[in-house]
Amino acid sequence: MEEQERKERLVVLLKELLEQCDGIKGKLAQTLKIKPSTLTPWLQGKMDPARLDVVIFIRLAQIKAVSVDEICLLLGINSQKSQPSLKFKFRNIIKQLLSDRSQQELADLLQISRNAISRWTNPEEDFDPARITIDKIVAIADEKGWTIERLLIYLGLKELVVQESSLFELQSRTISLPLTEQITFLTWLFNFLLEKVKRLDSREPILESKINPLQPNLNTRTVLIILEVENNSLASQYTGNLVLHFQLQPENITIATPRSLPDSLSLFDVFLFDLNNQQSPCIPLIESLDFDGDVVAFVDRSLPQDIQDRLKEKVTEVVAKPVPWSELKDKPYFE
Repeated sequence: MEEQERKERLVVLLKELLEQCDGIKGKLAQTLKIKPSTLTPWLQGKMDPARLDVVIFIRLAQIKAVSVDEICLLLGINSQKSQPSLKFKFRNIIKQLLSDRSQQELADLLQISRNAISRWTNPEEDFDPARITIDKIVAIADEKGWTIERLLIYLGLKELVVQESSLFELQSRTISLPLTEQITFLTWLFNFLLEKVKRLDSREPILESKINPLQPNLNTRTVLIILEVENNSLASQYTGNLVLHFQLQPENITIATPRSLPDSLSLFDVFLFDLNNQQSPCIPLIESLDFDGDVVAFVDRSLPQDIQDRLKEKVTEVVAKPVPWSELKDKPYFE
């Protein structure tokens, strides 16, 4: 792997670990037992990870809760004698996902058979990870807490390409930000566009039709989005759609998981739950919830009907995914 790509991968890894440290560079530097001034150029892509001391790799592995081998593999520092095969990398991912669950539990999460999990982890089995359907790749990336792009790059199914497009760069930089900073950026962008639209000549009919969605009557409802696990990509999708379709203010949107609920739930007008399967930790939370406001459950279509019926007794509405955002505009809980 080329030096530049190794540097870029180190930046991605450090930003992920920085997010775990609440975005505080000093906190991450302290964990790595280095000076904040030392960490800064690393985050700027000026350090080739191949030239870092081995003790740094040990600490990186400890923070990420993986082996040093996996950190080396992630950063593209591999033996020149033989590069890990696609099958090896894929098997390694599956073994990581099995570290705290059984094969049957993982099979249920990925909605596949237990025999498929067994085959993927057996070195004697012959299968081609490149032939696995995209829905399974998406599920694996979600369980790993990675983006689909990162998983494909790790497996070697996609090259890490740096494009010159300013839009691509903006998107890439936004995705790499911690969720709180993504929401801050979205708030700024929304207000910037609102001011810009206000200055448009409303006498032009084409422009007038574009102004309507951004009229100053902003929605002041407070929304708590509860995801099964931390997932920045999914959180950003929900936040973006709520702002775009219902003019909700980004600062009034909070993201949480069943394990990280805010101390006071009375501050919110609406709860939005994202459920993917019958093992979802959101189901028992909904069933035990004591909340006077509206509760909406966005569920995977594969969720058994009897569970959906149980949820309907507890929530304002059950909506099958993919979420039909444009059809929800007239719902009273978003007004």
